[in-house]
Amino acid sequence: MSSKGKRLHELEQVAAAMVQGSLSESTRQCGDPACACAHDPTHRHGPHLYFRYKSEGKVHSVYVPAELGESIRHAQNAWAEFQQIGAEMSAENRERLLAGDVAARFMSAVLHQPRVKALLSDEHFSGKPAPAKAGGTLIEAWASIKSFRPKDGSGAPPGPGRNGERDFHGEKRRNETHASTTDPEARLYRKGSGQPAKLAYLGHVLMENRSALAVDARLTLASGTAEREAALDMLNRRPGRRRLTVAADKAYDAAEFVAAARDCTVTPHVAQNTSSRRSAIDRRTTRHHGYDASQRLRKRIEEIFGWVKTTAGLRKTRHRGLARVGWMFTLATTAYNLVRLPKLLEAAA
Repeated sequence: MSSKGKRLHELEQVAAAMVQGSLSESTRQCGDPACACAHDPTHRHGPHLYFRYKSEGKVHSVYVPAELGESIRHAQNAWAEFQQIGAEMSAENRERLLAGDVAARFMSAVLHQPRVKALLSDEHFSGKPAPAKAGGTLIEAWASIKSFRPKDGSGAPPGPGRNGERDFHGEKRRNETHASTTDPEARLYRKGSGQPAKLAYLGHVLMENRSALAVDARLTLASGTAEREAALDMLNRRPGRRRLTVAADKAYDAAEFVAAARDCTVTPHVAQNTSSRRSAIDRRTTRHHGYDASQRLRKRIEEIFGWVKTTAGLRKTRHRGLARVGWMFTLATTAYNLVRLPKLLEAAA
């Protein structure tokens, strides 16, 4: 056991003596008309010790006899030390979880359970990173647009005050020249035409179509090619090399993605993008019945993104940095699988 662990164990032994609150001294008037304090405002009784603490939203005050003052202060110091050591150990454990890639290993362990593997089909997957179309999952960074400042330190500072004004009118802001001072890894990204640019990350999921379970998840820096690159990476990491079909929306209708998918024994069932351009998918793919089925089923991936953003609370992350936000995104996706599995297993029984 580490020295911090030993000290934490010692503090746990005196947990009953730990007190969270504040100790203060105050004087008072007794209210007796015959007392001097009733006639002279400067004449007051005390000082007396009072312990104030908050419970169920209300502040309570308790009189502390002078002989107990020292023990209360000792209990307060024990509580403060307990909180500090607990915070330090939590930070250390968090770093261990990140270094060990526990979230990804947890997802893999869930998917490799025998009863869960029986639900999965390796013949048809649907891969789609979050921002591929309107309503997709853009993971907003825990940073304000005011923190997106030139990397060379130039630019006017925000106005005075806790939340000073900042005028961006006429200023060109690019990821190559600017970075967030709050979360340097966050990127300024626009989901689509007419949408505001936000500091964000992009979440990506590979979904199995038959049971609509997520079989892989990851987070990347926001860029115009990140979704296709992440999809190819997840497809290349899949176990086995038998030919699969992958459904995706119009954002994946690029010649480079289609060719790379076919090179890794994956048939791309990508929605055709014919807006002032030629689609990389032709009749050799679209004439099959499986293509239409893929386009219908791939939309179920939005259920995963919707759950992650609302129930799991990742519409705007509360962590900073690609590693921590990615860890939470993978863990939230695994939690979605765990929520769905009871009904799937019951139906398969």
